[in-house]
Amino acid sequence: MYVDDLKEREGMLFIMGNGTHSFWMKNVKFNIDAIGIKDGEVVDIVRMKVCSEKCPIYKIKGTYILELKEGSVEKYKIREGSKVEIIYENKEATR
Repeated sequence: MYVDDLKEREGMLFIMGNGTHSFWMKNVKFNIDAIGIKDGEVVDIVRMKVCSEKCPIYKIKGTYILELKEGSVEKYKIREGSKVEIIYENKEATR
């Protein structure tokens, strides 16, 4: 991934399509809370840990996978069943 850190209230959103998806933490320098989202609702939460050599494969369900800084799930009281709204912004249209 080659990202050094995520700031507060910052994350990475992966558009995956329906199903269970595999993620690993190779080249990631910090722990991540991964949230699986489907139909506007949290359907899975996985806490992914930094690895050195043998990195485990994490399975995460959802159409979208949102990766946040470790501790965000607790801080923002995110749980399975929480509602999520994803708003797409077309930056080209604002120029």
